[in-house]
Amino acid sequence: MYNERRRNTTEDQRIRTVERLLQPYRIQQPTLVVGDFNLHHNLWNGVISNPTAEATAFVEWLRQNKITLLNDPEIINEFGGTFHRGNLQNTSVIDLTLISPFRTIRWEDWGYGEHSGSDHEVIRFIALLQRNQSPQTALGTLYNYKKADWEAFSKDFQEQVPELLQQLYESDKTPKALEWVVQQVTETITTSADRTIPKLRLSERSKPWWTPKLKALRQDQSRAFQVYKKQNTVENKEAWKQARNKYFHEIRKTKTECWLKFLSEAEGKNIFRARNYTKGFNIGKIPIIQGAQTFEEKCNKFLTTLFPIQSPSNPNPESQPNPNPEP
Repeated sequence: MYNERRRNTTEDQRIRTVERLLQPYRIQQPTLVVGDFNLHHNLWNGVISNPTAEATAFVEWLRQNKITLLNDPEIINEFGGTFHRGNLQNTSVIDLTLISPFRTIRWEDWGYGEHSGSDHEVIRFIALLQRNQSPQTALGTLYNYKKADWEAFSKDFQEQVPELLQQLYESDKTPKALEWVVQQVTETITTSADRTIPKLRLSERSKPWWTPKLKALRQDQSRAFQVYKKQNTVENKEAWKQARNKYFHEIRKTKTECWLKFLSEAEGKNIFRARNYTKGFNIGKIPIIQGAQTFEEKCNKFLTTLFPIQSPSNPNPESQPNPNPEP
């Protein structure tokens, strides 16, 4: 979230997002809140000696709701604050990570990620689903199926099928024994996959347009930013901006080239994929129907047109005309 102060409003309405949308509520469910809070307090920044009234009220709300601050002061002391600007006199920590108690998830390893070119640091942290379990174990093994050698996988698995069948024949067919056989089949499939399918390496740069040149430019602008943080001079700031702009320009160029290449080589289903990528999500309004403009009027118009009210038949048989009148 972004703790923004409303503009072009009366003085009574000029309250920040936190006061309007967060503090009025009592947190009763496991909650994770991350954002630029624009608040200064010694709870997350030790250089603050006189916290603002807004920050003090916010800290009191955190204590009442038993919310914990995940920011790591050691990371901040070593690498600086979360926000950087040339005219800052002190360390600025305005980007916060807040959590209320979770039963099955543990949050840890708060720190800074690769610099993005913004004047805010990139905040990263890890969620562990179970105690003493790494993120990779909790998520399971992910495979890169696009690069799988299916012929080798099939051959490797078929070589192990006779042993699996022998185990099935020798089992006593009880639920527990069959469950053990299913486990063996699962382990055999996993073993064959490990031998023939490469692992999928997930990262924030897992994009089809990512290139080694972009990686080098990202490293250049990250190094330039670190120099600017340590020595806040006009020259270092300009060098960082040039490296950042060059990096972003190359991203736009590479994305465009990747997209044009995809369009030029699109065949079969890829043609429809390109259409799905570009078509807009549009919800059209029902036009005016015989003078009906509002939603209720249109509903009534549909009902009366599709299901007209029939005139009731005469229930009195004596009043019916006689088809064969007497002479």
